[in-house]
Amino acid sequence: MGLVSTLLITLMLIWIAHFIIKKLRTILKQISAVQGPPTLPLIGNLHQFHFKPD
Repeated sequence: MGLVSTLLITLMLIWIAHFIIKKLRTILKQISAVQGPPTLPLIGNLHQFHFKPD
């Protein structure tokens, strides 16, 4: 049973890693569609906001 359980756990971990990588790839593809520098996709459009006191 040791070999079978090790194989099942390994396959489950590979499936979880594949699922996470697929989700991250989708998220990064959607982020890269937004204009901004490619090195900083999350804060690429901060130059468009103007923070001035009222």
